[in-house]
Amino acid sequence: MKKILALALALCLTLGTSLALAADQPFVDGVNYRNQFTEFGARPSMLNFGSANLAPGQMFDQADKTTITKSSNKSMSKALDKLSYYCYAKWQFAQSFDYYYIDAMLVLTDPEGNYYAMYTEHEMFDSDRKAIWYCYYDVTDLLRRCRDEHDGTLPKGQYSFSMFFNDMSVRTNTLLLT
Repeated sequence: MKKILALALALCLTLGTSLALAADQPFVDGVNYRNQFTEFGARPSMLNFGSANLAPGQMFDQADKTTITKSSNKSMSKALDKLSYYCYAKWQFAQSFDYYYIDAMLVLTDPEGNYYAMYTEHEMFDSDRKAIWYCYYDVTDLLRRCRDEHDGTLPKGQYSFSMFFNDMSVRTNTLLLT
């Protein structure tokens, strides 16, 4: 009986620890995040992941950038203190509008299923039909948080970056760390 109680206690402590170490839980119950973002005929066309060596105050669109689909977990873990990492999202509206508000959420999912989320807002005015919109999202802090929660090294495996506008799916991109 003591062994069963000890195992039960160990299991509870293990589950409690993993929940405490798990990152964000960005998804709200009852929201169908699989609905595709198509408002005003929107056509999301890109969500790329990459790195840039930014000078102080330099913006991503002004920097030399490298798109990344595969890397070493050790080299990326070290480079997080030297480089900036981004997700580049691009979309186009088929219809014009006077004003539109986007509540954006970018979610990084690590190979262990932990979520790391960031939130931004976009206010858009006087859009022409077929206007192309884009944005760079700095995901360096998301990756640093993941690295720091895994004892200083990003875990090996597949990561996904998922973009949501107004609780609707925009695009997903993957990164493989070996």
